[in-house]
Amino acid sequence: MASGGDEKISLSWNPVSGADSYNVKRSTTEGGVYATIASGLISANYTDTGVTNDTTYYYVISAENEVGEGSDSAEVSAIPQSGVTVPAAPTGVTASADDSEVSISWSTVSGADSYNVKRSTIEGGVYTIISSGLTSTTYTDIGVTNGTTYYYVISAENEAGEGSESAEVSATPQTSGGGTLSDLVLQYRSGDINATDNQFKPHFNIVNNGSEDIALSDLTIRYYYTLDGNQSEQFNCDYATIGCENVNGTHYQMASSTAEADHYMEITFTAGAGTISAGEQSGEIQTRTNKADWSNYDETNDYSFDASITSFTDWDDVTLYYNGQLVWGIEP
Repeated sequence: MASGGDEKISLSWNPVSGADSYNVKRSTTEGGVYATIASGLISANYTDTGVTNDTTYYYVISAENEVGEGSDSAEVSAIPQSGVTVPAAPTGVTASADDSEVSISWSTVSGADSYNVKRSTIEGGVYTIISSGLTSTTYTDIGVTNGTTYYYVISAENEAGEGSESAEVSATPQTSGGGTLSDLVLQYRSGDINATDNQFKPHFNIVNNGSEDIALSDLTIRYYYTLDGNQSEQFNCDYATIGCENVNGTHYQMASSTAEADHYMEITFTAGAGTISAGEQSGEIQTRTNKADWSNYDETNDYSFDASITSFTDWDDVTLYYNGQLVWGIEP
C-alpha cells in the first residue's frame, strides 16, 4: 500500500517467503517506465522522501534472493500533500465608493498566504478576478465607471489551494461634489439608558456637510443589536422633525452574526421626508423597538448601543448608506 504525506510517501507490503531483500521502483506515469529508487531493503516498508507535493507517483515492488529478482508487484499510487487545508472564506468585507474608484477591505484569514478580488456588474456574478496574489487586506479598484454598481467577492489562497468566496458586497462610484461620502455624518444618542428592559430607543440625526442638497429617500440607517431570542419585533417612530409618517423601520437577521450583533434595524425614508439642505441637518429621529411578546432585551453587549451617549454624537457604530453604498460608520 502507499499513502501520501507532506513531501513523502510511505510504502508497505507483505513479506515474501524466500526473499532476501526488496526493490522499490517508481514512475510519474501510470504503468511505468519505472526507475529503481531503493534496493537491498530488508524490511517490508519504505518511505520515499524524494517527491514533490501534489504530484501523483506510481510504485511497484520486487523481491530478490540468490536465484535472482522476481516479478514486479501490482502497481500502487499516492499523492504527497502538505496537510494544509484551504483557508476559510474572508469575512468583514466592506466596499465604499468614491469618485471613479471603489475601496474594498476585509478581515485577515488564518492560514491565508494571499487574496483574490473578484468583480461583477451583475448581482451574484459571474465574477472576474481583477487582482490576485494580494498580501494586504485592502484593495482599491480604479477600473470603474461612475454611476455603475459593482459587486465584489474575496477569496483567500494558500499552498493547498483557493478557499471559498466571501459574501458579496457592492458599491456605486459617484462623481465628486455635493453630498459626497465624507460629507454625510450620522449622529446617535441613546433615548433609553436601561440596557435590560423590553425596548431599545436609538435616536438619530443626519448632518449634511456638503454643498448640495441630499434627498432623505436616498439614505438608509442601520442600527446593530442582539435579539436575545427569536420573537418578531415592532418598530415605532416616536418623533421625527421630518414627520414619523415619512420614517419606515424594518428588522433583519444578519447573514453573519457576531457576539455583539445578530440583527439590525434598518430605517428608510419616503419621498415626503424631503431633503437635507447643504450645511443642514435632518433633525431628530426618535425610534423605539419592542418584541411582540414584550420580553426583555440585553443591550449590554449590543454593537450600536452606548448608554453613556445621551446627546447627539458622531457615532461610527451605526451606519449610513447613500443609494446603497456605505458612507458613514463601520459595519460589525
